[in-house]
Amino acid sequence: MLIVNPGNLADEVYLSDMVALTGNNVFFYVGQIQEEDCTILLTNTVTYQEMVITATDYNDNYVFENVPYGTYNYVITKDCFKTVTGKVTVNCQLNNAPINVSLNVVPLTTNNLLFYIGYPQNTNCKITLTNTITNVKVSLTGTNSLGEYKFSNLPFGTYDYSITKNCFEEVIGYVDVDCQPRQCS
Repeated sequence: MLIVNPGNLADEVYLSDMVALTGNNVFFYVGQIQEEDCTILLTNTVTYQEMVITATDYNDNYVFENVPYGTYNYVITKDCFKTVTGKVTVNCQLNNAPINVSLNVVPLTTNNLLFYIGYPQNTNCKITLTNTITNVKVSLTGTNSLGEYKFSNLPFGTYDYSITKNCFEEVIGYVDVDCQPRQCS
């Protein structure tokens, strides 16, 4: 029993009458300046209950309110940025302070490039890419049955390309490899 004002029975408070807190707020601070358009997924490691937030509050924070105590995995995604994962424990803090998670997201630096060379019979073409800044060359010969040639994990930049095949005229051009939202892989 906790007596707030001795001598006055009306002011008696019993600890059993107090309601224990069962959750806390979790604030995510993403980036040096708050990155917009992130999606944050929290998953309870025991119950697998999921919570998702995609918008910031008036202070540009990502806030999960009254998250039940426990341990959560988080996944932060944003177009053209590397996915960030981690773990946060939600518990009671001194003075009911919220849980703060601060982290940075890193921009992607590579993407895939797909050439489609017409009909399936257009196999055995050779495609050569040359980075216009570094002069690094990469080549690919052959195709799948659909006439597709795929270059994986190319660093962002501008590339000159050359497409050759015996008995055909060479095709040349250039292409910019950068981040295309919802297409990075």
